[in-house]
Amino acid sequence: MITAESGQTEVWVTAYPGPGERIRVSTGGASGLRWSRDGRELFYVSGDRRMMSAPVRTSPSLEVGSPIALFALGRTDWAGFDVSPDGNRFLAILPKVVADELPLNVVVDWASERPREAGRE
Repeated sequence: MITAESGQTEVWVTAYPGPGERIRVSTGGASGLRWSRDGRELFYVSGDRRMMSAPVRTSPSLEVGSPIALFALGRTDWAGFDVSPDGNRFLAILPKVVADELPLNVVVDWASERPREAGRE
């Protein structure tokens, strides 16, 4: 969930159905929360406009790993996004391009630079 209880919007997770503790995932602001299809990864946009990924384990108890930056969004505002079933591609809704703005930048092969956890291939 994304909540502003701390004064700025941040990502938190908790076991469902509870009870369980809430674990803070983001620091420095967050928006656009999405889960991977398998529920083992959480994606969000950080306050400094980077796409972030945090590994999540739910068994035997809820554990969240440290988020890593996948890529920077730059100046373009995303009105929303979704993640492909394999977690390697993103589809973003972009506002209309104004004549003096650059078109969408495509980041390719970012997944090859992404560190993988043992057993998560």
